[in-house]
Amino acid sequence: MKNFFLFFKIYRLIINSLSILFANKFNIKNNVIMKKRHKKIFHEVRKIFQITDLEIKKITSFDTFTNFRREIKKILNNSSSLSSFLKNIEIQKIMFGTNRFFFFLELLELKNDSNWDSIWVKNLNENYVGNPLPFFLYPKSSGNRIHDMFHIKYILNFKEKIKEIDTIFEFGGGYGNLCHLLNKIIKPKTYIIYDLPEVSILQYYYLRMLGYKVNINQKFIKKNMINLFYNKNLINKIFIKQFRPKKTLFISNWAISESPIYLRHKFLNIMNKTRLVFLAFQEKYQNINNLNYFKKNIKNKIYFKTKKFQRVNEKHFYLWNIN
Repeated sequence: MKNFFLFFKIYRLIINSLSILFANKFNIKNNVIMKKRHKKIFHEVRKIFQITDLEIKKITSFDTFTNFRREIKKILNNSSSLSSFLKNIEIQKIMFGTNRFFFFLELLELKNDSNWDSIWVKNLNENYVGNPLPFFLYPKSSGNRIHDMFHIKYILNFKEKIKEIDTIFEFGGGYGNLCHLLNKIIKPKTYIIYDLPEVSILQYYYLRMLGYKVNINQKFIKKNMINLFYNKNLINKIFIKQFRPKKTLFISNWAISESPIYLRHKFLNIMNKTRLVFLAFQEKYQNINNLNYFKKNIKNKIYFKTKKFQRVNEKHFYLWNIN
């Protein structure tokens, strides 16, 4: 196991070195405005973290993410680490892909799409938050931003139905990049993300740095802003009462498919009521066949479609459903 982690670390260093000529292109130190904003938002993050730390300790997660949560806590407590959190190896392993070859294939598909000029090219430019590593074959952007934009291309397969949406519910929001891009492209009135508590605070930092109004783990949902939740009981109590299912898009890119069954079941009620559902997932995770699970548990299949794609030696799927 130690040899595997050593190999992974060396592999990560090698592929990251492909961007060596652009390594500090998005360093926050190069932007006076963002540098000043970081000081203010870091103070907000520290305050939130201190208030919620006792509550966070009560929230358990499955063993897979224990080390990851511990690493994020360290990042949230250090101003310098937070300003460059996307350079952290643990972050890159879980939520920020760098110089992967299939990102280039995704970029080519975006370039060949009819929406290249109207949507993709103007939203691919990366920002300074987190000091992201530029993609070595397209240094205006990062590999992860290209990847998230590629998912959005498939989310837009809902076509005219997307125009009916005013709320997006995302299960597992990464560091907030997909939320940011969907707010620019789809422009929902309300955006909700459920995630682990430490990740929610990281999302708060990222989105506040980009100027968004953010509501974190409150007992109500605020319209015209981003709402972050990590208490699954709270989200079920308030969301079901407040949301308009026929105006909501439910999204989860790999997060719900990498969650234990008991946690998935908490969100089936929401998933089965929302107008649109978009999932990306691997066919099998641990001992769970995800394709069979979603086919069985998504109840209302007015429109149910999957698209298979290969990644290394694993089968992955996109799933669209209209309730």
